[in-house]
Amino acid sequence: MKRVTRSVFALSLVFLATGCGDSPDNVMKDTVGLLKEAKGALDGVKSKDDAEKAKPKLEEITKKLKKVAERAKKIGKLDKDKAEALKKKYEGELKENEPGSKPSAEALAVLATPLLELRAALLEVFQSLGVDEK
Repeated sequence: MKRVTRSVFALSLVFLATGCGDSPDNVMKDTVGLLKEAKGALDGVKSKDDAEKAKPKLEEITKKLKKVAERAKKIGKLDKDKAEALKKKYEGELKENEPGSKPSAEALAVLATPLLELRAALLEVFQSLGVDEK
């Protein structure tokens, strides 16, 4: 019984020391997933009413992305080669999940603040890891 207790304790220390396995790759996977959600929320938004329906979804996605940005900050900036490799690995998925349709001016007026906040959180992820968005 003491062996099991010690093993569980040792395993717990390993998880605490490694941050439960968070990595730049996990951060980018979560970022891409949230961008996919945002794209889904924006697809089909053409009118002010559509935008009003999408707004809470975008705000929730932004909250989640800010949490991902906090994780990215804890990881910190990657060296140039790792940052470039990470950027290259995910650039296709990032481009693929850019919003496709263009909402009306009325819809954009409703979504301006949520979209700016989403973009700011996204930039925070990239900057924290040293992966520029370009």
